[in-house]
Parts: sequence; C-alpha cells; structure tokens
Amino acid sequence: ACRAALQGESSALEVPFGEQVYLLYTAPVRDAQGTVAAGLAMTQDITARQAAETALREREAQYRSIFESVSDGLFILNLDGQIVELNPAAARMSGYAPAVLVPLNYSELFVPEHRGLAEDLLRSVREGVEFRSLALMARREGPPFLVEVLGAPIQYAGQLHGVVVARDVTEVVQAQQLLEQRVDE
Repeated sequence: ACRAALQGESSALEVPFGEQVYLLYTAPVRDAQGTVAAGLAMTQDITARQAAETALREREAQYRSIFESVSDGLFILNLDGQIVELNPAAARMSGYAPAVLVPLNYSELFVPEHRGLAEDLLRSVREGVEFRSLALMARREGPPFLVEVLGAPIQYAGQLHGVVVARDVTEVVQAQQLLEQRVDE
C-alpha cells in the first residue's frame, strides 16, 4: 500500500492487528509540479464498526429466517394497500406466485364482500392501532377460506407500513361448529 502511494496511487486496506482491525489509507503527496514527493498513511480503528455490522447481518438473517419459515401468511403493505413483501406461506395460501402478488392491492385477495376490510386495516395502521378481523380470502384455485387477519403498524424501509398476519382458521371454525352441534344433541 505504501509503495502504491509512492507510485501515485491511493488505496484503502483492512489490516488485522491482534484483536483489532484497522483501515489503512494511503495516498501520494505531490509537490507543486505534481510529482510524487512522499507517501501519506493514516489508520482508523474499525473493530467496533465491523462487530456492529456483523451483528446487524446476523440479526437480519435471523429475522428473514423467521419471516420466511412461519406457517401463517405474512404481508407487508404500504399505506395504499399495495403488497410490498410477503412470506412463502402467504403465497401458498393464495395459490399465487410471490411475483404476482407483490404489485397487487391487498383487498384483491378477498372475496368482493370482504374487500372493505383492507381499508379498515389501513385506517388502523394510519391511526397506530392494531387490527383484528375474520374474512373470506380468495384462492387462485378452489373455494375461498376463512382467515383471521391481524394487522399492526410498522416502520419498513423508513416509512410507515402495515404488517398483516393471515391465519387460515377454517378447520378451527369447523371443529367448533361440530362441537357445538354435538353439545346441542
């Protein structure tokens, strides 16, 4: 790096030294005629910054893993209701590929009589309160199914968005109805 500075080149190089990591900057120093007269070297201890960046990458990987592995459908919506991100379970629930869902408005996932739910959810997000409801979600193929919809405001990409958890409760409701029928008999 120092030779490069004496040859007129600037550089930046990470240098481990014991438990520390330094960033070594080198640059040529030129005289009035522009000829390289000397080399300049500066160091900066970047150990703490590197540790923070590593911790951040690990935390992001953990959250991404949770987001992608949870069995409930997760959607992130902008304040216009457009789906900006979703997990694999959300795609499986609807029967659509993620690339098809991302540009859609969340309300389009519901049967027509339940589409107003999306605006109620977004209103709650704007007001900073949680939302909970039951609705019939449409499927690409097959009959609609009953979902419990939970929504809450979050910061995403530096802006207010809504995170929505959609849980298929069809079997739970059917089991409750069957139990109630047996109790009535």
